[in-house]
Amino acid sequence: MIGAVLIAAVSTAAAAGCTGTSTATPTVPVTATPTLPAPMASPARPDEWRGTGEIGAQAAAVWFVRDLYSYVVETNDLTDWQALSEPDCEFCQSVVDDVGKGVQTGTVLRQGV
Repeated sequence: MIGAVLIAAVSTAAAAGCTGTSTATPTVPVTATPTLPAPMASPARPDEWRGTGEIGAQAAAVWFVRDLYSYVVETNDLTDWQALSEPDCEFCQSVVDDVGKGVQTGTVLRQGV
């Protein structure tokens, strides 16, 4: 008799789970949206740039390769880059090509990301 009651209870519980109605709602995992740093400002040319000697040349070279390059790849703004690049500079042209690809795909590089 106890066996019959137990079988009936298990059968009822199992049948209740097969009714096709569910009170549970699926949950969508929440993911954080990455926070991007603000785009960098156009780099100011160093005061030493005005010099015509070795110090001025070094300041211009460092600014161009370090500061302007970083600005260009973060913003896709080639205005100063193209104005200061020589037509036969292969590195300069590769930067222009890479930025062009970024513009086409809507991507930029961000430092620290």
